[in-house]
Formats: sequence, C-alpha cells, structure tokens
Amino acid sequence: MIIRAVDDVRLTMNHDIITLVGAVIIGAAASALTGLFGVGGGFLLTPMLHIVLGIPIEQAAPASLAGVAMSCMLGIYKRKGTGHIDYKLAGVILCGSLTGVLLGAGILQWLSDVEPLTINRRELRTVQFILLCIFAILLMVISGWIIYELRRTRGGGTDIQTGLLSHVRLPPMLSYNGLTPPERSLVILLAIGLALGILAGLLGIGGGVLFLPALIYLVGQQPQRAAGASLVIVALTAITGLVGFIIGGSLDILLWLALAIGSLIGVPLGVRIGKSLHDRCFKQYFAFVILAAAAMVMLKIMLLIFGSAEAMPT
Repeated sequence: MIIRAVDDVRLTMNHDIITLVGAVIIGAAASALTGLFGVGGGFLLTPMLHIVLGIPIEQAAPASLAGVAMSCMLGIYKRKGTGHIDYKLAGVILCGSLTGVLLGAGILQWLSDVEPLTINRRELRTVQFILLCIFAILLMVISGWIIYELRRTRGGGTDIQTGLLSHVRLPPMLSYNGLTPPERSLVILLAIGLALGILAGLLGIGGGVLFLPALIYLVGQQPQRAAGASLVIVALTAITGLVGFIIGGSLDILLWLALAIGSLIGVPLGVRIGKSLHDRCFKQYFAFVILAAAAMVMLKIMLLIFGSAEAMPT
C-alpha cells in the first residue's frame, strides 16, 4: 500500500515555473505568520494556493499540511531558550488532537467522492464548497471574538487571562506553570484537542489558527506562551495528518518543496518581529490577518455562486 501511495504521489509533481515561484512567495508570507504568531499559516496556505494559483483544494490541503509542519519545526527551533513553550500543556492537548486530525483527514477523503451540489443553477464541487464555507465561518468567528475582547478591555475591562474553561473542575486536574489558576481539567484539555484536531485534519490548516485563540481564551495562556505551545501542537498535528494524505497518495512533493523554500525565508523574519510585540498588539495583528483571510475566502465563495467561471481559477 505504501509503495503504491509513493507512486501516486510522484504523479502529482507537474507545475509550471510561475506556479512554483508563486508557491515560494505564498510559503514565505504564511511562514512569517508561523514565526510571529505560532499559527502554522495553513489557514492562509490552503485558500491562497487554491484561489491565487488555481490548485485544486484537495491537492492544496495536503501540501499545506506539509508546509505547515516544516515551518513549525523551524519556528520551534528559533524560539528555543525563550521560555515561551509549555511542552507539558502542549503534550496533553496534542494527545486529543492527534486522534482528531486523523478523523478529519478521513472525512476529507470521503467528501472528495460526494456528488456535486447545484446552487443558483451552477454545479459546484461539494468538497470545495463545504471546506470554503467552514473556512469562512471559523475565521469570522475567531476574528470577531478577538476584536470584541480587545474593545471590551480598551476601556479598562478585565482581560480574559484565566480562560473561559479554567473553572471547570472535572477531574483529574493537572497543574501547569504560567496559568492562573494553575490547575486545568485533563478531560477538558483532551476534548479541546480532539475537536480542534478534527477541524485541522478536515481543512488541512495545521490548526494553529484554532489552537492559538483556544489556548488564550479557553485555557488562559499568555499570548507569547500560547504561540510557543501552538507551534508544538501544530507541528505534530500536521505531521500526523500528513501521514494520512501520503498513504492516500495525495501529497504533491514539488509543491511542498516550493513551500519549504519559502518557509526558510519567512520563519526567521516572523520570530524576530514577534519577540518585540506586547500582548495587545499581538492580538490586534492576529485579528487583522484572520479578517483578511476570511475576506479572501468569502470572495471565492461569491464567485463560485454568482460570478463567471473564468473570473478566478477553481
């Protein structure tokens, strides 16, 4: 099975030079976010590869996961010695997310075989439409919550640092340095990891755009420490999800190499900028990036439903 999968992977290595150069540029931009926010950048990689370069989303998703894994490993290396990575907390959430990401990757494979949808008298590929809609909803909800929290605390309100789920006392309870209060429910942390892992595997985004706000607002970590823990979770989650795509024969090696080259440029730049940001600026910039990504995905959905088939590659 594995030998057959490798043969299938080789068949996908067919791109012109413009596409590969574009992938390097997109990889550099997305991996700069990895160094800056610890989010992997997959939430931008998948839609940008699909929308800007016209790569099919089921081909863009596994390549994005491979790029995310590469950039996160570089980000972890660049952050070593900063004290921003809580390996214990990251490991607990990772236990749930590894199971979830495999389930999500399996759902994506199933959706690829679903019959097309007809909307506004236009035939749309089901997997493409569903994933784009999920992208848009998630990005708008996350950015909306961050903006709301920033506006609420601007006038002197109490910042949410303890975490919305920090007071759930479902045993067993574990203690973590850097959290207030330090105890967190093991069951709740595993459930967060499982739910976010499913979405990460389904969307091919690595999960950083989900894990970072979850660590800040649900668990209660400080933003810089949340970015470090997110890097560890996203790196191993992406690698796990990638295994499923490789076995399924859907990883584009040449596209991934272009993204990897871009990450060598973007990650060091992002880490350098991220070290100089205080918490409020960190959250503001993160919200703006997510809003930009949501707008891009919404544009694609509108073009699919109402626009010309030639208006943007599909």
